[in-house]
Amino acid sequence: MFTSKLHNLCQKLRWPGPAYADRREGPDHAPTFHATVAVGRAVFRSPAAPGPRTRNQARDLAARAAFEVLAGWEAPPRLQLLPETQVPYKCQLQDYAQKRQKDLPLYHTIQSGPLHLPMFRSTVTIDGRTFESPQDYNTKKKAESAAAAAALMALADQAKPLEKMLLCHVAVLNAKIHGVEIAKFNPMLVRTRQKR
Repeated sequence: MFTSKLHNLCQKLRWPGPAYADRREGPDHAPTFHATVAVGRAVFRSPAAPGPRTRNQARDLAARAAFEVLAGWEAPPRLQLLPETQVPYKCQLQDYAQKRQKDLPLYHTIQSGPLHLPMFRSTVTIDGRTFESPQDYNTKKKAESAAAAAALMALADQAKPLEKMLLCHVAVLNAKIHGVEIAKFNPMLVRTRQKR
């Protein structure tokens, strides 16, 4: 059943689960059903004719329309900030840049204080953005690691809304390719596609 396939796809890509709405038409002895399913901001509907005879069939047809459009989507690699005891922050930031085909991070460290007690503050530039260590450190390595951690945290916060935006854009493009109409998730706004 496509309802379970669509649910599994949403789980795999860490999207919110699909939301269904349906309506019943026709006389009691011969009802037909129409369903819509929303995934993110994309809405897909079951075909109008011939109308399915059960609510589950209508939902399955709507899920099939959504699944066929969204199945080719691959989520961008997720940024997970691991504890530095597992992988140093500088290595995590370098992996982030390599996976996204960006230039490698560039570090710049400034030394201050007396020679017998030096202090270091570091900045890292990645993808045109510069991030600074939050304080001075007694070693260059700690200062660079703190700057890398600051960059990773900022990039992780930025990635969450970006993934949602990419999901919407890809869903709309795929739907247009497959001739499926997109609307806000309000069953009353879903219109029948007119043939020209």
